[in-house]
Amino acid sequence: MRPLTKITLTGLFAALAVALNYALIAIPQVKLFNLVIFSAGYFLGMRGGALAGGVAAAIYSIFNPYNLGMFPPLPLLATQVIAMSVVGAAGGYFKAIGFFGTKRSMQMLKAGAVGLILSVFYNIVVTASGAYLFGAFKEAFIVAIPAMLLNIGSNVVVFVILFPLIIPLEKKL
Repeated sequence: MRPLTKITLTGLFAALAVALNYALIAIPQVKLFNLVIFSAGYFLGMRGGALAGGVAAAIYSIFNPYNLGMFPPLPLLATQVIAMSVVGAAGGYFKAIGFFGTKRSMQMLKAGAVGLILSVFYNIVVTASGAYLFGAFKEAFIVAIPAMLLNIGSNVVVFVILFPLIIPLEKKL
């Protein structure tokens, strides 16, 4: 893939992730963000996925209407950007090792497992960062559990259903 094409697709994946997050903002904790960023890595490699994830997380976190007009604290923003970069890089990694194979049922199972692991990772890291910043570690996790479970569960379902449909699109790029 030519460098300009890769840069353009990286920006498009980041923009798509942000746009879909805004489109689904009224549905609490149900997002396509992780799937889009993971797919960016799957199609563009670890670097492209990490870049798309970082840019998308920064844009969404800074301009999120639920921040009540406040800029997110820099350590929390950095954690969100880094964690989503890891999600994007993971897409490139799993592609590079041929993790998903060709059998649809195995792709679904593996996609669900990946969605689970990445969602748990993201939720724990970001919640821990916020809890550390505001000094209420245990309380933050207790309060966050319902939202985390909803986010993790919805990501697993999204990955199981949609990622196996996305895999064949690579041939069109």
